[in-house]
Amino acid sequence: MSIWRLVVLVWSRKMVFLSPLFKTHLGARYRSLAESLALSVIYAVILITGVVLVTGVVGNLATCVVIVWNTHMHTATNYYL
Repeated sequence: MSIWRLVVLVWSRKMVFLSPLFKTHLGARYRSLAESLALSVIYAVILITGVVLVTGVVGNLATCVVIVWNTHMHTATNYYL
């Protein structure tokens, strides 16, 4: 048996021994289907909220620029926008 096979064998036995400790302290290696779906929904909600936020800010800035540049848009109603 070569030295490398012996090292791999010893290492794999240590990993089998340590795997419950890793699972306890670091969590499971793979997520369950329910956890994956829940995280997907959370990520989708965060993404959609971010898109709505950025669209709203860009739209409001565009409105402000149009009101400032066009003198006939300088009305009390437009200033409230």
